[in-house]
Amino acid sequence: MSNAPTIERIGDRWKFRASSLGKCPRALLATLYGFTPDPPPAFLAKAAKRGQAMEPHIIEDLKEQGWIFETQQELINLEIDDDLLVRGHTDGRASLQGRTFVVEAKSMSDNQYKLWLDSLEDGKATFSNHMTYSWQLSAYMHATGLPAVYAVKNPTSWSTEVTIIEEPPHSLEDIRLRLRSIVDNYDPSLTLMQADPRVLACDLLANKFFCNQSQFHDKTDRERGRELDDRPIVEALAGAYLDIMAREKQIKQSKEDLRQKIIDQVGPSTIETSTGKKIDVTKKEPSRRLNKKKAEADGVNLDKYREAGEEPKASYVVKVKE
Repeated sequence: MSNAPTIERIGDRWKFRASSLGKCPRALLATLYGFTPDPPPAFLAKAAKRGQAMEPHIIEDLKEQGWIFETQQELINLEIDDDLLVRGHTDGRASLQGRTFVVEAKSMSDNQYKLWLDSLEDGKATFSNHMTYSWQLSAYMHATGLPAVYAVKNPTSWSTEVTIIEEPPHSLEDIRLRLRSIVDNYDPSLTLMQADPRVLACDLLANKFFCNQSQFHDKTDRERGRELDDRPIVEALAGAYLDIMAREKQIKQSKEDLRQKIIDQVGPSTIETSTGKKIDVTKKEPSRRLNKKKAEADGVNLDKYREAGEEPKASYVVKVKE
């Protein structure tokens, strides 16, 4: 994950990082005003490190398939307007059967890799599940004037899917309009307290992934974003939830085993150990629970016994299954 600024002003020119092109325009505009971004989830930093570690393996996969690399980690500058520049680093240039391509290597989790495969139509990339990547790749293709080889690796299965992309997913005009919608809505005369980046419509395709300016997404945007598709942050939360549930189950079983052993050793009594631990085991007779169905069958109206104004509280059930 690059530490370079997402957007910075250099003289009379705005410089955008290529990887930021597909991000939410509202968040990018908020960046110009100096709003503090949300810290990225821990799993994103780990995913970025894993992705960087996977790049050499992806390059080796391509070499084994016959790709000949001319350069690696090539700096590109894409001139959009006199005041707009896009800068980034490709994963190099490589040739196969006499044709040269710009290389883009991506590492994806098992779930994201499956989504990538599902998005391919007749072997062609649609980027329907990874729209943010399509903007970055378009900048690389326009800057180099080359078709692209897009190599995606799954670190879990170690599989690599290689896709040839002949034309940029987005035109130069698409990129220009996208960047203009950000810088032309920026008013440097406004203070931080006066600025309102919500003048821009939120890009929901970008917003389904982590957005570092969530305070400028209204409730409707967030709800619609959740309906779109898989989001890495939800996947990570669900995974953590499953881990905790598994540990909780183990702890409950261990607790019950220890409880029974204490009952067997101490019985109904109170003792104190040599180190000062007090143990009290009391035998309680089982209580009888109200059989509501039987009471209702006998014509007992249980609602008569509820306190006035008492309303049942909403409850939520969360189930995560592997």
